[in-house]
Amino acid sequence: ISQRFIVGEAACPAVCGDGLKLPSEGCDDGNDRDGDGCSSRCEVEARALCNFSSAPAFSCVPTPKGTSSCFFPQFQYVRLLETNSFPGGANDIYFSFRANTLLASQVHVKISGLTGTGTKDNSTFPIKLYNEGFRVQSATWKQASGVLDLMIDTGTPLDGEMFLSFTLTNPTTSQAAVDARIECIDCVRCADCSLPSFSLQDSVNGSILGVQVPTTDCERRDNTAWFGPNCSVPCYGVVQVPLNGPSWCECPSGSFGVSCETQVPADPALSVAPQLVQPSTVSVAVKGQDGDGVDLPPGAFASSIVVSVTVFKTDPPISSEQSDLTPVGKVMELKPDGVIFEEPVTISTAITDQAIAQARADGKVLEMRFLDRASGRWVSTGGQVAYINGAPFLLTKSLHFSLWAAMSGNPPPTTATNASETAGPETTSPPPPPPTTTTTPSGDSSVKVIIIACLAAGIPSILVILLSIWYFRASSRSKSKLYMAESRQEGADMVESPSPPPVPSSSFSDFSSIVAGIPEAAPDFVFARVQPPSPSSLPAQSHAPTSVAPDFVFA
Repeated sequence: ISQRFIVGEAACPAVCGDGLKLPSEGCDDGNDRDGDGCSSRCEVEARALCNFSSAPAFSCVPTPKGTSSCFFPQFQYVRLLETNSFPGGANDIYFSFRANTLLASQVHVKISGLTGTGTKDNSTFPIKLYNEGFRVQSATWKQASGVLDLMIDTGTPLDGEMFLSFTLTNPTTSQAAVDARIECIDCVRCADCSLPSFSLQDSVNGSILGVQVPTTDCERRDNTAWFGPNCSVPCYGVVQVPLNGPSWCECPSGSFGVSCETQVPADPALSVAPQLVQPSTVSVAVKGQDGDGVDLPPGAFASSIVVSVTVFKTDPPISSEQSDLTPVGKVMELKPDGVIFEEPVTISTAITDQAIAQARADGKVLEMRFLDRASGRWVSTGGQVAYINGAPFLLTKSLHFSLWAAMSGNPPPTTATNASETAGPETTSPPPPPPTTTTTPSGDSSVKVIIIACLAAGIPSILVILLSIWYFRASSRSKSKLYMAESRQEGADMVESPSPPPVPSSSFSDFSSIVAGIPEAAPDFVFARVQPPSPSSLPAQSHAPTSVAPDFVFA
């Protein structure tokens, strides 16, 4: 016979953190931690979404995960990545996000803050989806407020990443990159939760729609910018004014030449249309028919990106300051050029054996170079010739995308290993020469010390100076050891000091006038010859360490 079990009348003890939610508890997620949606007192925390079991509990035995679980629904990441910062240019913007929970199959997303564009209002705004089976239900764009409102049908609850792209026209005047706000409205839904629906919010600051139009000294004429000597060169792109160096004309994609006067279509067979690349544990190659493109190693990016390779069969524009450079291949544009990789990627372009032989004959090196838009110069990232399937390629490493070309040039003093910066070779200063040591004879040094000390003691010590000079001269002739001892006799240990021999007056002619008339005074110390002890008086031999008597002792 079955008996109905009423939770409200259950005798289970209310123990917070045992994973068994009782009517007296707001939640019980099986732990006693705060900050995970269900507090240590089993109360639902702010912004938390708690899932409860609708069926009654038929057992008082705690379950590992509990009959209720609480968490904070949020975005794991939100990214906006642009492909073009050219004023007035068409800017393909890639938008992606992922949440930490399942999302509703009807995803309502609003992106606001995209101000300053030249894109007019559109109630059927074009959106490109990269997820199979997804469908755009509605897309509305408002230019004044910069709001893009999307409704996307994912078919089934979204468990993973949403990735899409759209195109905006960049501002034509200088503008700082915008701060965009992203909302996923009521996209988290639960039939048995503390809230029936939940919205996610996040922001992406300063990543897109930033445009710089430098101020030049040349006025616009005929709706065209000018630069160069006497403002005589037209620019059909944007005149860039580096801090150091001449002005130059930056061209939009597909335009080449000093004035961007030449339009070159991309080669569709050698190019790669934008394709979604997801993080992988193996290297991912995005290359065209000739092998021009990039290899993305594991760890280079943490979330999906859209990579494109556009190849132009033309020579890149090279300024007169880099006249030693000679193009040896095609121009390759890799996008998105705003991405910074976490690991270096390998960029490769096909070259010819003739180009290799010619560079060797000219004494030049083959390098990959990217266009630095800040200076208009082609910056080297080095290069390595490799044969892949029998065909020669020039390879290099980089942490970002840009406009690339293979060139031969004079061997540079430095070769960059990171495309984002170049660094000169490390130089090591030679070690300093060893200090010069001047050796002074010990006798002369001692004399100088004694003279200085005696002069400090006063005139009565002049006699000691004379005796010191005589002593060291006599010592150098006899080369015998001298010892200094007290003039007082102290028992048998003391040796009587002999009187010094008379000093020739010629030896001290300089001092005769000083010494004359000075009464004789007993010196503070005198020098005495010490006789070595006889062997019989020496103590018995011992292995203990003994001190060595110095050549001179002070008494």
